[in-house]
Amino acid sequence: MAKVLSLDPRALMLFSRVVEERSFTRAAEALGMAQPALSKAVAQLEGRVGQSLLSRRRQPLEPTELGRELALRGTQLRAIIREAGQAAGQMADGQVGTIRIGAPPFFCEDVMARIVAEYHLENPGVRFELCSAYGPELRGRVTERRLDIALVPMESADNATGLVQRRIADAEHAVFVRAGFRADPALSLVETLEAGLWIGHAENSIMHGYAERVLAQLGVMHMRSFASSESGKALLNMLKLVESFAILPVITALNELRAGEVRVIGAPEDLPVVSLGTITHHASAGSPLLANFEAFAAARFRAMEAEVAQHLAEQR
Repeated sequence: MAKVLSLDPRALMLFSRVVEERSFTRAAEALGMAQPALSKAVAQLEGRVGQSLLSRRRQPLEPTELGRELALRGTQLRAIIREAGQAAGQMADGQVGTIRIGAPPFFCEDVMARIVAEYHLENPGVRFELCSAYGPELRGRVTERRLDIALVPMESADNATGLVQRRIADAEHAVFVRAGFRADPALSLVETLEAGLWIGHAENSIMHGYAERVLAQLGVMHMRSFASSESGKALLNMLKLVESFAILPVITALNELRAGEVRVIGAPEDLPVVSLGTITHHASAGSPLLANFEAFAAARFRAMEAEVAQHLAEQR
């Protein structure tokens, strides 16, 4: 079995710089150290391997066969250490890592998915694990450290011990119809809504309760529902095909509003507003990785809020 020598990694890296510069003087200047100290380190390395690593009779210096091999290893060590330092710096700045994030189905499949994709385009070192669940389950997962951050209605985050809560946006709701819908001018808004078909929300979803509050605020006493879904995308796809009504957070339908596929039919100023926020575990609250993403998401939500306000102003 071949003998394995224990070599000083620092000496290998210093020696590789001497070979690169072909000069002790230039290498010492580049390294910011005294030439005698550099010469001593190389001499100790040569003593360890039991032979000369440089041909000192020639100028510039030339490595021996073993010297070339050890210089290569020293260069590789320097690269590894440099890359490790870069990785550590990126981690400290929140530029790399994995974020496990959750959101309710309505916000996960469109709004949060777009924010995650946009963030990754600007921060390619960050990857995501995105899941959907309702507020209580999301809060439980964050508490148990199975999620790093979750978007939830703020009322779902109340009294959550051990969690840090931050309000991020207000989600206004409105009644939507397909773009080509024409209301009977002889009917009031309430009469129109009571006479038409509806797409409802799954009874176990938080959106079901919000929709009931919106209907009560509008004065709608009864509705005929032909379908229900916990998926915002499924609901919007049905709405675009069937002459019907649906109550949605406006930010979840911005793409369809921009494309002219749906429109708002009822959006009085006193309709319920759902405050959305992020929750994180107190032990992760100082993480630069999470802080950077939260700031990015908050900015995106502010932009969406401004666009929502513009759409609703046109309807009021």
